[in-house]
Formats: sequence, structure tokens, C-alpha cells
Amino acid sequence: MTLVDLPGIAKVPVGDQPGDIEARIRRAVLEYIRHPTCLVLAVSPANADLANSDALELARAVDPEGRRTIGAAPLGPCTCRLAHRVRPG
Repeated sequence: MTLVDLPGIAKVPVGDQPGDIEARIRRAVLEYIRHPTCLVLAVSPANADLANSDALELARAVDPEGRRTIGAAPLGPCTCRLAHRVRPG
């Protein structure tokens, strides 16, 4: 098994990045995840609306039934500490 960490979708070019950076990243990601033997770990921030998730949108494009997609919404370090403090006990 090979694990490939693909880049997140950049919306706004920074520095010397090309103006079409978002389209380039989307093409590159789709090139990897389109293969039927590829498992897709679609990571979205826990504080974001999953209905607007770029990761899930791309995964759905190549795996509409979700048979090889795993969704993950990790909590950031600050959120984890806050959740731990608020939890009773």
C-alpha cells in the first residue's frame, strides 16, 4: 500500500503561484483519486460546513456511492483542548 498526501485546494494564488492554482491542484488530485483501487481519505476541518467541503466534492466525483471514501473531520489542537475542558468530569 502506498500513502500519498495530496495538497489541499488553494483558492487564492499566493506569491508566485499561477493564477489557475485551484484548477491545477484539482486536476492533480483527481488524477490520483480517479483510480478504482485508490482509497480516498477526504479530510475537512471540523468547524467547516461539510456541504461545502472541497475534499468531499472531489471524492464524490470519482466515487459517487462512497464505497472507497472515508470522511474525516479532525479537531484542531485548540478545539481539542477546549472540548476537553468543557467536558464534564
